[in-house]
Amino acid sequence: MKWKIKELDKQGWGNMRETRLKDKINEMIKSNRKNRSINWGLILPLFCLSLFWIFIWFMIYELTVLKGHIQIYNANKDWETVMEIKRYEYKIAMFREKYWCPVDAETCNTIVDIANEYGVDGQVVINLGWCESNLQPIPGKINKRDRGWFQINSRYHPEISDECAYNLECSANFTAKKISKGKGYLWVCWK
Repeated sequence: MKWKIKELDKQGWGNMRETRLKDKINEMIKSNRKNRSINWGLILPLFCLSLFWIFIWFMIYELTVLKGHIQIYNANKDWETVMEIKRYEYKIAMFREKYWCPVDAETCNTIVDIANEYGVDGQVVINLGWCESNLQPIPGKINKRDRGWFQINSRYHPEISDECAYNLECSANFTAKKISKGKGYLWVCWK
């Protein structure tokens, strides 16, 4: 308040009556209150600009979330394939925890199941097949009469046809049966 009175004194109002001076001060205070009113011409555009930026950030967020949803949709679009891959990966994981398998898990699982039927360790039959033919249905490399998954010799085992020797289940049955009877020595790799 004192500075306002000094301000009025500088303007040459020092000789005014005290009441008139108070009126002038009250007038100045009222006009000052009017000047303190909110300037909507500045605040409204700033508010709109802030809403715009909030909208932009929201859209960026939504687009990233939408991108994630699109990726999930694309992954699930062909869910049969995805499930088949997962089933295959699960089989491999379940197989490899128990046995060493140099080829695909389905082949090794088939061999192990057949070996278990005859009470033979599945890993022994897998190792024998890997040593004989790399677990591939091929003709003999050393002896041309050997054939199939477990290189069954056609001269010593004429009861096993070529079709059986090249069939995984049939040749694994023959091999597991012979091993269960103590005749693993029939294979070169047994030694």
